[in-house]
Amino acid sequence: MALSNDVAKCNATLVAQTKILQTHTEQLTVHEKSIADLQSANKDLLVRADSVTDALESFNQDVRASPFSADLASSSDDVISEAVEQVRRSNNIIIYGITDTDNTELDKAVVSRLLDCLAIDLSTVASFSKMGNFSTSAKKPRALKIMFTNSQVARTILIKRVTCLSNAEFYKLQFSDDKTPKQLSYLKSLRTELKSRQEKGENNITIKFFKGVPKIINIPKN
Repeated sequence: MALSNDVAKCNATLVAQTKILQTHTEQLTVHEKSIADLQSANKDLLVRADSVTDALESFNQDVRASPFSADLASSSDDVISEAVEQVRRSNNIIIYGITDTDNTELDKAVVSRLLDCLAIDLSTVASFSKMGNFSTSAKKPRALKIMFTNSQVARTILIKRVTCLSNAEFYKLQFSDDKTPKQLSYLKSLRTELKSRQEKGENNITIKFFKGVPKIINIPKN
């Protein structure tokens, strides 16, 4: 009888300890998920911090290098605002040449096929929209802006866009990052300078981007 009681007590203790162990295991699983979430959030913050640093460096280089610096921001507040705007737009890409419609569902289907061609998950898309108002008499189709959940996806697409060259639907598309008005203004002025210098005989120069910053450089000789 005493032995039976001891066995029963042992079984009860074992059951209790098992429940405690199960509780600890569940808590550990929750903590592991929290750690994974924190690591993911930290990685995203690091990417954003790098984007801010790159944007500030990019804009400061624009200001220092441009002969048209009067068109660029001249105060620290403007520099910060421009950097923030560049970071905000770094999640976006703009695509030119997609057949224009006024049907959002058709646009969504095109976006889905395009991302499938690029091997990009559709879940990374935060939103998308056509730029401007739809018109059947327009000479060119409206550009499509796609906003992604992070800038890394946008960068990946700009790198992988060549994979669509063999696709019958997308081979003529043109991809671009989402530049700010100041970036567009500077690029326009740089192209004007390039054309002027080429007309004066400097035929060995071109525009090249360094970390997103356009510069006029000499074309290397072969």
